[in-house]
Formats: sequence, C-alpha cells, structure tokens
Amino acid sequence: MKEVLDCYVSSPGVVAAMLVSDQGLLIAHTGTAGAGPTGVAPESLAALVVDTIVAAMDFGRSAKLGGLSTLLLDYEGMALMVAPVEKDVLLVLLAEPGSLSVGCSSGNRPARTSPLT
Repeated sequence: MKEVLDCYVSSPGVVAAMLVSDQGLLIAHTGTAGAGPTGVAPESLAALVVDTIVAAMDFGRSAKLGGLSTLLLDYEGMALMVAPVEKDVLLVLLAEPGSLSVGCSSGNRPARTSPLT
C-alpha cells in the first residue's frame, strides 16, 4: 500500500497521498500532510474530506449527473484531489496550489482570480 501512495507523491507538486475510509478514518498516508502551510493533521483532513465528498455526491444525485469519479479542489494554500478507489475507500492527494489544475496544455489558462471566501 505504501509503495502505491509513494508513487503518487513522486508526481510533480504532490506533497502527500492518503487512503481514507468512507467513515473519515485515515487508513494510510505518506508524504508531508500536516507539515504544509495548513498544518492540519492527516487524521483531521481525512475526517474533513468525507463531508466534502458527501456534499459533492449529493450534488451529483440531485442534478442527475451520475456517480462521482473525481473531485478537485484548488485553494490558495493547497490543492486536493479526491477519487474513490474502492466502494468504501477514497484516495486523497494533497498538492501545491495549481499543480492539479485542469486546463489547456498550451499554457493559455485564464488568470487566477481572487478566491471565494
């Protein structure tokens, strides 16, 4: 399990990888979660991620969009990517802001705007 998580952490910009249960429990992690600008412990992030995923899944159901495959959140201090890997397990990647962004490969992305608060 650690080898798989280490592989994600070797990706550019990714600072930590975690496996989280659908109950918000930290199953495994590697990298520097909790040491970054947020200072939030991996166990706390695991619990917070589950509430966020539940809200995103509720949105998908209400809008009749189908199941959630990936959730990407890009904050000023950290980017997070969350994806289900099994029915009751989530993969969470923590990365430098902007490093997990979806955009055109030509570099012609729109300028970053002020964050929503």
